[in-house]
Amino acid sequence: MNLIKNAQRIFITSHVSPDPDAICSVLLLRNTLVENFPEKKVLVYLEEKPAKDVSFLSGYNQLQFEQLLPSIESFKPDLLIMLDANNFERISRKDGLKVKEYVRNNGTKTVIIDHHQPEGKDEVDLFMNDGCPATVQNVYELCFDKLNLKKPEGYGDITMLGILDDTGRFLYENPKHHETLEIVNNLVDEGISIESLWNRLSRYTKEQMGVISELINKTVVDAGYTYSYLDDNFCNLWLESGKDPSKLRGAVDWFKDNFLRSVGDNTWGFVVYKDPSEDQGEYSVSFRAISGTKDVSELARRLDGGGHKAAAGGHIEAKDMSEAIEKVKRVIAESSL
Repeated sequence: MNLIKNAQRIFITSHVSPDPDAICSVLLLRNTLVENFPEKKVLVYLEEKPAKDVSFLSGYNQLQFEQLLPSIESFKPDLLIMLDANNFERISRKDGLKVKEYVRNNGTKTVIIDHHQPEGKDEVDLFMNDGCPATVQNVYELCFDKLNLKKPEGYGDITMLGILDDTGRFLYENPKHHETLEIVNNLVDEGISIESLWNRLSRYTKEQMGVISELINKTVVDAGYTYSYLDDNFCNLWLESGKDPSKLRGAVDWFKDNFLRSVGDNTWGFVVYKDPSEDQGEYSVSFRAISGTKDVSELARRLDGGGHKAAAGGHIEAKDMSEAIEKVKRVIAESSL
């Protein structure tokens, strides 16, 4: 609490390619701080827009999507709070280390609140990871259970949506299920509708259905795992036609969350595609697994990434999609030795 009390200029951010939990976490913290500390200047900057439409959440119009380094240099915060990311390289595509250097050189106090595997975390003034299934739950418990702060308008939808998405609507294993479900029970009692929120989160355009169809057609069932991909031409045509890059990511997310763990007897797999936010020659890989069957975070770390044991991602440098897939397969084979 002293870090917040002693700060006048608070800068909040989260990881690139933000998922609903990242957005809900920054919104819940931002809205709560503004409600309880109106004298403080609180800004939220993220480098990229979310793949799923969460613009209906309270305070979303206050989020700013800009490059982090110039934003921090301009704002000159005395407190930086990173949510749903355990190191500086996760919050910026290209300038993570420069942001780290800036806060070190300027004595900016830094807080990390995260729920991923702790490997690769940066040393900061305060690191919080209570093993929650979603970072928004960490923020909720910190603000309302530990600090007893006043709840802002719209906090119920924000909290519920972040929990719903990162638990897969309570599908995934959760060692803190008692705490999670207590929050959910209270929110339902207050009139928050799980069905309505999930419906708003799970809407897809006709173009996105085309992405999902392409991934289904490209699906390969290998020995022990399943994978799919979007070839370079498909991704290039998407961009050249002026379509929103975040919508492409959103369709990929839907496929990997709903298919990779459920093809035949395979319980895990991966998707490779050229993320529009990546540099030329770089590919994104996302892994998904049923809990307890495969630690895909280990594979992701070998590909300069990270995440959870059952959901993780990384990056690959390759001249084309065939080489990218072969590099992933090589990492999988080496991990089995």
